[in-house]
Parts: sequence; structure tokens; C-alpha cells
Amino acid sequence: MNSHLAKCLFPHLPLSYTRKQYFRHTDLVTFLRIDSFIIYFLQQPQVLTKSGAFKSIAKSNKSPAKSAPKLTKMTVKGGGAVDPESGHDHDCHIYKEGTVMYSATLGMVDLIRGSNSYYKLQLLEHDSMKRYFIFRSWGRVGTSVGSSKLETYLTPKNALSQFTSLYYEKTGNDWGTNFCKVSGKFFPLQIDYGDEDVPKFSDAGSTSKLHPAIQDIIRLIFDVEAMKQSLLEMEIDLNKMPLGKLSKNQIMDAYSALQELEALINSTPDISTSKSRFLDLSNKFYTLIPHDFGMESPPILSTADVIKEKSEMLDSLLELEISYSLLSGGKKEQEESDPIDLYYEKLKANLTVIDKKSDEFDMIKEFMSNTHGSTHSSYDLKLLELFKCERHGEQKRFKPY
Repeated sequence: MNSHLAKCLFPHLPLSYTRKQYFRHTDLVTFLRIDSFIIYFLQQPQVLTKSGAFKSIAKSNKSPAKSAPKLTKMTVKGGGAVDPESGHDHDCHIYKEGTVMYSATLGMVDLIRGSNSYYKLQLLEHDSMKRYFIFRSWGRVGTSVGSSKLETYLTPKNALSQFTSLYYEKTGNDWGTNFCKVSGKFFPLQIDYGDEDVPKFSDAGSTSKLHPAIQDIIRLIFDVEAMKQSLLEMEIDLNKMPLGKLSKNQIMDAYSALQELEALINSTPDISTSKSRFLDLSNKFYTLIPHDFGMESPPILSTADVIKEKSEMLDSLLELEISYSLLSGGKKEQEESDPIDLYYEKLKANLTVIDKKSDEFDMIKEFMSNTHGSTHSSYDLKLLELFKCERHGEQKRFKPY
């Protein structure tokens, strides 16, 4: 497999090895890699429909998943997106001086007070008139609690003065200076707005010459709605952090916070002796990665199991970022190629469908059946498809080993 496909499906698989057994689980499908094969099979009671979608064929004991909130499309102008709540996303753009854009998304979590707040601040300039606006909105992450305000200015000087004043009031820092976190104040989130739309799957496959089974797995890998649902089930707020908008640097900062928490847990058996440090690092993590806890207070991150869970969540976020970046391509590319073929080429790997009547298929099917643990009796497995995968340049890279 090439590095892109490995990141999408098998994020922890060392790329220098091909003879590794590796499992990857999702709610819908389980991927299994053995040698150079990729298998995907369903955990009953779900089946794959003709269109490639999954549907349930029996009741489950699992509680129903949260329904994904409706996301508002952000229109990007000049590298920045005007918040639609302002009512001026169609006729304004973010005010800019040189490379500095006057827009800030702020977050603050305080476990002691139970706060989980956001604050958005933008200086807008009208596209055709000499008119300026300060838009701000605030509230509790993941809820409808909050409000917004829009102010009009005739000159940029007065608008700039109000923007910098509000920014200092909320963060305790001057705009444009090296940021230093102030206790009880907001922290800026790094938001990354892409300039391109993701091609749609509405007509995907209509002109593709790929095998239908390969088309199905490409749809599965690049299913944006499944990505959004994955984020939602991790309690990540999609309204305040749309898919692909949180910067990679911010995710890495969150990793650092978890590493500090892990070191603290290992060196402090009794949490009460370092409770303030646990609170500070937990506040930092939740601020960097907005979570939807509704009206409940965010829980303190104080056990190894919780740290592991959050680390896996960040792993998924990085995987989703890579998948989402692959979805974005040049408009010319999108117009000339079927989306299925376009995504397949971006994987830089050759997938071959293994005949279901072949010895290879029977061998993997038998292996799957024989290794199905007795403790996993709540579901059955059905082998749907078997693919042989060859990453471009894989043989050359593997030859020295």
C-alpha cells in the first residue's frame, strides 16, 4: 500500500513492512490486512447494498448514534471565510492588512466553573462599498446557548480599534503579538479554510472503468459523511470545528497536552496531590479540540484509559485530515475525470479484485472463520471482497529488507 492509503486505512502500519497482520475497525466495516491482501467484511447484522451503502438487517443492543448536526457551508474569499451568521457572507470579505486577516476563533474551557465556551470575532469589509462591520458571536460549544452582535463602521480606523479592543478584552493579549495564555481568558484556535470544494459523488462511477468492487471501496474510503459521523461520535463539535478546518499544528499541540498528562499520571499515583496541574492540562486539551458535552461539565483527564482514548481520537482526526486533503483537487481535474478514478489515482496503489472462486479467497475466508474469537459471539462475519494491493514503488523500497 502507498502512504496515502495506509494513512486512510492502516495508520499504525510501518510502511517498510508488508508481511504484517493488521486489523482496523469502524462501526460499519472491518478492514484486515494480511501479506499484500486487503479484506473488508461486515459485522452482521449489516449488509452492503447495491449502491455501496450499508443497511441494518437486525436490531442491535447498541444505543442509537447521535445524529449529525446540519453544517453551514463556509464561502472562502481570499483565504478567509465570513461567518454566515453575520448575514454578510455574500457581500463582504475578511478585512486584511498585508497577510494578516482580522478574524479570530477563540475557545475557553474551565472544568472548575463547568464552562465550555467559544467566541468568534471578525472585521468585515464590504465588497463594493466603503463600509466595515465588526461581527462577534459567542456561546457554549455544542448547544444553542449564545448570541451574536453586528456593528457598522464608516472607516477602517474605528473598526480596527474596536476589533483590537475586543480581542484584548477576551484574551488578555494585544492583537498581532506572541500569544501568552492568560488564566480565565480565551485562547485562539487555528482554523484552516481550504480554497477548494470537494468533488461530489452524485455521478461518480458513471464513466469509470474500474471494477465495481474497487469503486465501492473507493466510495467507502472517501465517504465524507462517515468522516463527519466519526467525529460526532467522538464528541467533537462539528458546528464549531467543521471537518478539515482545525489545523494540523493545533492537533499536534493537543498531542503534547496528552503527553504531559500521561507523564503526570505515571509520576503521580494520587491525583489529589497535583489536581491543579491535571485541571490546567485538561482545560488546555479541551480548548484546543472543541468537544460537544452539551450542558454537562467536561470530565477531567486523569486516567491512562482516558488518555489512550483521546490519543486514538487525535489519530483519527489526523487520518481524516489526510483523507479530506486527498478529496480536494484542482477544478480542471474534477471536470475531466470521474471522481472515482480521480480518487483512485491519488492513492498511488494498484488494487486487484481476487476471484471469489480462487484458492486465495478460500484461504482468507477460512482464516477469518478460524480466528473469530469465541468471546465475539454477538456478531458473525461475512467476507465480501478480497483485494490484492501493490503500492507504487513498494517492491523497490522493500528489496533492501
